Amino acid sequence: FQDQGYLKDALFNYLGLLGWSPGTDVDLMSRDQMIEQFRLKDVSKSAAIYDVDKLLWMNGHYMAKSDSSTIASLLKEKASDRGWLTCNSDSYFLKVINLVKDRAKTLVELLESAQYFFEEIQSYEDKGLKKYFLKGDALELLASVLEIIAGIPEFNAEAIEKTYRAYAAQNNIKAAALIHPTRLAVTGVTATPGIFEVMEVLGRDKCINRIKNALEYIATIT
Repeated sequence: FQDQGYLKDALFNYLGLLGWSPGTDVDLMSRDQMIEQFRLKDVSKSAAIYDVDKLLWMNGHYMAKSDSSTIASLLKEKASDRGWLTCNSDSYFLKVINLVKDRAKTLVELLESAQYFFEEIQSYEDKGLKKYFLKGDALELLASVLEIIAGIPEFNAEAIEKTYRAYAAQNNIKAAALIHPTRLAVTGVTATPGIFEVMEVLGRDKCINRIKNALEYIATIT
């Protein structure tokens, strides 16, 4: 279970409720709560049923409420093995974890979902490629994004979002027409945490380089 990325508190909680119930509908309980409420008479005589979906849900809850520094300490060795910490600071690692941990059900899933923060984009998600890069105006839109990013004085999530939406309003287009191609260009995927927060963590230079790479790629396939 540890290799699969489950947290010990989540596993304890799940196993504690296999074959026993405190007599309520509460599923999330701390160790102290279980110890306090446990009564031998409440143990079920029926065989316990292992429900992996429930365990994943429970682990996701514990992941979301865990402090980012705690998650970082659990993942540091694996991240180091991937070479992620060689050129990135501990504070950068913490920022990434803080962004992605609420969306992950396990530590393994968290690592996979954080890949684009540490490694260059090798390919683009197929459904996003068809929807956002193969459209006739894809090159024009991403070229506009380059101008937008370069002109943002302070590169933080609030300023990035404000600039994107102002540009969209001024040019009578939907903000989504800029946001979705940007997401695909800078992450390679279509589902991420808030893209403006992602861009802030990645930094202006990396975003610009990845958008340029996307523009070059689109030019070769259209």
